[in-house]
Amino acid sequence: MKVKAATIPELITVIIVSSLLTVSIWNAYEFVITRFYQFETINQKYLTVIELDRCLSNDFLKSTTITYSHGKTLNITLYNEEVITYEFNEGLAVRKHNQNIRYFFVDVSSKGVSYRNGMNKDTLLVHKLYLELSLNKRNWALTYVKHYDAFSLINEYE
Repeated sequence: MKVKAATIPELITVIIVSSLLTVSIWNAYEFVITRFYQFETINQKYLTVIELDRCLSNDFLKSTTITYSHGKTLNITLYNEEVITYEFNEGLAVRKHNQNIRYFFVDVSSKGVSYRNGMNKDTLLVHKLYLELSLNKRNWALTYVKHYDAFSLINEYE
């Protein structure tokens, strides 16, 4: 009676093919996981920049006066006399409003401020804020402009 079974060379061939398949699937899995982590990291950085842009835009729109001091602190006074403070440090922008503190981990490569010319030389009102952020080896330019209304100008000269 003849027993049908696989020969040793056939078994070795199956083992080699299955091990090659396993190694290639494992490498594909590692590649996908690495790319997903890189995507999540970059996506989080973009979301941080978008959130900072949204906060600054809204605060500029709601402000009555904006001042800039010590080369890194932006003070935004709202219509209800509340003050929002932004501090721009290396790799970090901090927004403080009442007891709320928000941290934005962004790399501010350069910032610039232009002031509105006014009669009161003690108060330099910010007319334009320019931020250049470095993200993913690209520079992003963000510009915010404050158009002062008559109410703000009257309060400045009182």
